[in-house]
Amino acid sequence: MEELSLEAFEGYQTWIDFRVVTANGGGQGVLIDDLAVIGNEYRNNLDIVNVDTVRYSASGEEHELSVTVRGIGLEEQSGVTVAARITDSNGLRVWPSDRTFNFFTIPGSLAKGEEFTVDPSTAGADWKWGSDLGPGIYRMHIQALRDDDVQVPDESRAKNFRTLTLVLGAALLTGDQWSMGDGWSSGSYIWDGSEDGSLTSEFFTVWNSKPFLVVEAEYELIDASVKAQVRSGNSGPWYDIKWRSTDQLSTLYSIPSANYTQLPMYWEGSSAFDNSTAQTFFADLGAVEQLGDGSGSLQDAYIGSEMQIRLTGSSSGPGSSGMFKAYYPSVFGLDDYSVDLKDISPKTQNGEPSSLTGDTVSRTYTVKVNNFGAASDSGVVDFV
Repeated sequence: MEELSLEAFEGYQTWIDFRVVTANGGGQGVLIDDLAVIGNEYRNNLDIVNVDTVRYSASGEEHELSVTVRGIGLEEQSGVTVAARITDSNGLRVWPSDRTFNFFTIPGSLAKGEEFTVDPSTAGADWKWGSDLGPGIYRMHIQALRDDDVQVPDESRAKNFRTLTLVLGAALLTGDQWSMGDGWSSGSYIWDGSEDGSLTSEFFTVWNSKPFLVVEAEYELIDASVKAQVRSGNSGPWYDIKWRSTDQLSTLYSIPSANYTQLPMYWEGSSAFDNSTAQTFFADLGAVEQLGDGSGSLQDAYIGSEMQIRLTGSSSGPGSSGMFKAYYPSVFGLDDYSVDLKDISPKTQNGEPSSLTGDTVSRTYTVKVNNFGAASDSGVVDFV
């Protein structure tokens, strides 16, 4: 009997191909007497089966968080505590503000296959977030562990943790404003990995000085890759989107939290990481050298102009294949407060000074302002 360990494939959907080679075949095939894949069930095991919350939104809005946990161990799982928190781009906790995590202990125990959902209806208003968060890109960290996990560890801990990327800002380009070229098909947006072609956005107006491209993607590519480009106007040159930010410590194509010996400059290989095949990628368009001012904002000349994004799939050999799926690619403006004067009319008016006539003299002006920020704001007009 030949035994093969599948430990390295734990948590992944796996296909097993068998090939039999014999020098005395005779053309009638070879009979395999028995074939079995046997898995050992864990005694102590929990699984976060679903996390439901808004991931792309304007800043300052309140959202509910729902986390569903399932018992999948042979023994009942008791004393299960679900915890959640949000950190900013620097890794600093921003929610909750007064403690390390939001905690809720599931009442009773979870038998095998039994589920419990933690949300505001079961755990109270603490499981609402977002009202005090400004524009930015955040990470939500969720865990579900038994109280005695240190003494009796969960036997498949990867399923006890989930991390989501949250984007709060002003939507400049949405996931519905794209057209598919060669090799692309619908069902989100899917590239076949073999036929060169682009997914191209509509033109969008950049009225915020800090636009970020956000792409949630899942891919498995062989001798093929996908890269993102941006251009200003309908006749401008296409520029590669490389760096996540101006510090150039990571790229648009870097999986958040993954370690690299060499930073990727396009999407290639596999997106599988940290018990998930779909990852969220993002980059500051102000970090594109030809468009930015060096500090992460766009040059003034590009604010208010139209831009266009494209994701281009390229094959690099006769065996090119695979799949690249983009979910709701979009552009968000993350500059929070920026109010500009648009127009004032009339430009001039005449009137006699009240000091000469003794009467009150009034004149009406109409002032229009633009809110170029990602947060709600009001213009204050002073006449000098």
